Amino acid sequence: MYSHVSVRKWLILFTSILFIAACGGDNNNPPSPPANDTRPNAFTFTAQSDATLSTQYSASATISGINSPATVSISGGEYSVAGGDFTSAGGSISNGQTLAVRATSSDQFATDTTVTVTVGGVSASFVITTEAEDTTPDALVFTAVTDATLSSVQTSNTVTVQGINSTSAVSIQNGEYAINGGAYTTVAGTVTNGQTVTVRQTSAASLATETIATLTIGGVAGQFSVTTFADTTAPTVTIDFPTKTSVSNAPTAWIRGRAEDDYSTVSAITVNGVAATTTDNFATWTAEVNLTASQANTITVTSQDSEGNTNTQAAEISVLQGNIENAFPNDQIDFDGGAMAYDAANERLIVRDYNHTSLLALDIHTSEQTVLSGPATPNTDNAFSAIKDIVVDQANNRALVLDSTLLSIIAVDLTTGARTLLSTPTQPDPINKFVTPVALELDVDRNRLYITDQGLDAIIWMNLDTGGRTVLSSLLVPNADTQITDPTVMGVDSGNNTLYVTANEPQEKLYKVDLTTGERTEFVLLNNFGIFIPPLSISLDSNRNNILMYTGGGFELSQASLAGDAITVLSSPTVPDTINYSMYSWPGQLRGVHMDTGKDITFVCDWDNVAGGIIYVVDMKTGKRSVMADSFSVRD
Repeated sequence: MYSHVSVRKWLILFTSILFIAACGGDNNNPPSPPANDTRPNAFTFTAQSDATLSTQYSASATISGINSPATVSISGGEYSVAGGDFTSAGGSISNGQTLAVRATSSDQFATDTTVTVTVGGVSASFVITTEAEDTTPDALVFTAVTDATLSSVQTSNTVTVQGINSTSAVSIQNGEYAINGGAYTTVAGTVTNGQTVTVRQTSAASLATETIATLTIGGVAGQFSVTTFADTTAPTVTIDFPTKTSVSNAPTAWIRGRAEDDYSTVSAITVNGVAATTTDNFATWTAEVNLTASQANTITVTSQDSEGNTNTQAAEISVLQGNIENAFPNDQIDFDGGAMAYDAANERLIVRDYNHTSLLALDIHTSEQTVLSGPATPNTDNAFSAIKDIVVDQANNRALVLDSTLLSIIAVDLTTGARTLLSTPTQPDPINKFVTPVALELDVDRNRLYITDQGLDAIIWMNLDTGGRTVLSSLLVPNADTQITDPTVMGVDSGNNTLYVTANEPQEKLYKVDLTTGERTEFVLLNNFGIFIPPLSISLDSNRNNILMYTGGGFELSQASLAGDAITVLSSPTVPDTINYSMYSWPGQLRGVHMDTGKDITFVCDWDNVAGGIIYVVDMKTGKRSVMADSFSVRD
């Protein structure tokens, strides 16, 4: 019988034998080495989506699970081991090394490019998928233009095309477009991402009107809006008659003016609340308003246009209701009407004073008078002795004054009043010097000044630059036909190469003198009584192609056709009425007469040896009169 100790010993021995056997306890037979393992664990590459066309991409993976170098092969791309050069040739890779692959994406949208690499029999693919085609751009934002000038070309801000990856169609409606600053076109075309576009169009021809040019790229429309400006200005108004400051003995004032609006229609004109009348949509208009007796009356014009724009003080004048035979506007300076000229550029009349030794400037807006040139103004050089007549040489900013005592033409600077001798009995020479000069007439087109000389029975022209004198017409020049004796006033019709000349008694006729040859012909006109009254002043009315004739004996301001077949009394003591007629002046001598053709009025400077001077303003459409200035009470 076995004891427990024995059994335990046998078990320990048996276990030890087995352990030794398992461990090769035989020193003569060592263990075999492990077999080569070149098949790696599975590996992957992250796919590339939304790839740009024709662009190189790469991906990498770490190789594991091999104990020997494994072969590498690739199709559709290249590979690199452990950061080395990329190649498509076969090679090998060891455990733990990095394998990178690369390839170029397709040149087509939404297309896969697949690279397959095999390591030790294990394959993995790198897939590159190109982006989908996108021809729809980001929003096209054009800045709107407001207050654009009518019918003007307007160009938009520059917009860069963004958000597309392919060529996109572009088209335009109601305008033109340009790409990258190129030529503008209306023809459909294409654009690519990053290019710039501008749009242009012509604004509307009417006010406050929107026009829209629409540019469409890939179905996305951008609008370029242009809105013309609105009319926010009321019509402008000009009062033509009477002048800005005047005096009237009538209980009412008759007003004539013009109105215009740059863009809308003039819808209403009122004068001191009285609706004006018109036949041409207020291009011209008239109104008659009441005057408060014996005081200055402010007359205000209100204008309105079709857009509702209103100006309650569009124009304003002052009319003193009272006696026109009182000095107006003051009694500081005494003038007479024997000589007057119109300085249109400075909006004033140039008249002589009562002593005939000074030139006075009379503002046609205020009627205020100042001394322009006198015995001590601006100095004593070349002082006047006896002013006979005056013309204004606007182009040379001077007045030309005939001095009947000095027998000279004196040039007076219209700005400073300085006097310069232009023609004297010895300057520039004694040829054709004056004897009894009477009147002047300017011929700008021929650079001449015409002078009638009763002592010579001649018409002389003087060169405006040199002062040299030439006989145009005399008793024997150019011949003895149709002689003019005792010539007086003149009026030049430069366009018809004619000088109209009057003669005193006994001829009392009106003549036409050819400005080139000096030849003379009679120009006979009969008044309503069948007789001719020689005018004291002549002026050409270019608005009506008439001669304005101012007669003393008939006390009339008449219009005569250049054809010589009609004469009409425009204004007289009774035509069109007796308003603003002075018994002291009109029967006197209408000497200074000058038209403002723009306003269609005539300034008439009359005088009386006893009473003084008066300046009438005559409306050429109706013959109505107003008084702009007088010096009647100065000599009382």
